[in-house]
Amino acid sequence: MFRETLPESGTIVELGEEQLFHVNGTPREAFVPRLHVDPAEAGPHGDPTLSAALRALGRNGAARPAQKAR
Repeated sequence: MFRETLPESGTIVELGEEQLFHVNGTPREAFVPRLHVDPAEAGPHGDPTLSAALRALGRNGAARPAQKAR
């Protein structure tokens, strides 16, 4: 971490300077999730991220009843 003081406000900002890696050695910034939704695909209606998640789960958006513990 390193600390910078913003000159106009005197606010202190702490920033990390070390690169982070996954356990397999790839840089964190190279990570792409298995279910990726490009924000550019967002249309005027609905939530494309929620829609993609529901499709991946095989649901149509309806609430599923809670399962009883065994």
